[in-house]
Amino acid sequence: MNRNLRRVFCAAAAGIALAASGLGGAGTAGAAPGAVRLPVSGAVLPAGFAPAAASFLTRARGFVLGGIGCTAGHPCRARLAATADGGGHWHLLTAPDVRTSQYATGGTVTRVLFAGARTGWLFGPALWSTRDGGAHWRKLSLGGAVESMAAAGGRVYAVVTRPGGRRSELYASPAGRDAWARVGRITVQPFTGLAVSGTAAWLTGSTRVWATADGRTWHRYPVRCPAPSAGLGGVAAASRSQVYFLCIGPGFAGGEGKTVLRSSDGGKTEHLTGQAPIGGGVSLGSLSYLSRTVGWVVVGEPSFAGLHQLLRKSDAGRTWHPVRS
Repeated sequence: MNRNLRRVFCAAAAGIALAASGLGGAGTAGAAPGAVRLPVSGAVLPAGFAPAAASFLTRARGFVLGGIGCTAGHPCRARLAATADGGGHWHLLTAPDVRTSQYATGGTVTRVLFAGARTGWLFGPALWSTRDGGAHWRKLSLGGAVESMAAAGGRVYAVVTRPGGRRSELYASPAGRDAWARVGRITVQPFTGLAVSGTAAWLTGSTRVWATADGRTWHRYPVRCPAPSAGLGGVAAASRSQVYFLCIGPGFAGGEGKTVLRSSDGGKTEHLTGQAPIGGGVSLGSLSYLSRTVGWVVVGEPSFAGLHQLLRKSDAGRTWHPVRS
């Protein structure tokens, strides 16, 4: 198994919500009053900023969704920070009047996705879009809770769960405009993962994966986890053909057995690759690898005061360093 991806899956099994990659380590000259120096990367963010999720376009340019003054169990006002120099300097963008919380209900948002410097979305379960780099936001509705989003190859995907239902549907739109339409009659129950690479995409349920190589023709394949009663818990793509599946269970919540399967033909077939550590929750919601050596992860949620943290790696994942605000 690709060494970087193996470490990513192990980090997920230890309870890390994978969120971003590509920040650098520039200095802190010109830090604004009230900003807090992040000792590992040398970057600055507003005092009390709690990161929840991130989206990076390159190693230099990225966006982090979070909140300020968040406390356990209470949603706080969403804030959006951006960097254009690999994390050396940050500035706050205009964010819509929406709350962010681990308890994703109603009009809250928990994730961020940018497909370009000007085109982005805040989602989970609500959905907001910007076409001018965050200066203005528009609230959208796809008829349900937006569980996950991913963009690649000029297309953006959204997984939507209807109110009161367990079935999740797949929607797609050109990345340059909000022209959302359902992708065929594709559904999964329950939804467990979404991944993209170039024009290829994968959508997983507990036992099956929907896959496309070109964004037009979709195929459904069974994925057989090795342990009885185990099911798919996540998916991560390394290329248009190489994709990894995380199998979870059986076991008690947080202590399920976890194994990794690898497919070299886009999901048609797969084989056992490795055993991930037992214990901890699993989240592969926003895996992003833009560099073989530099990456970032977000641990926890902003509504859990003191439990949220930004981690950075610069050696292909061998070590992770906490970045405290």
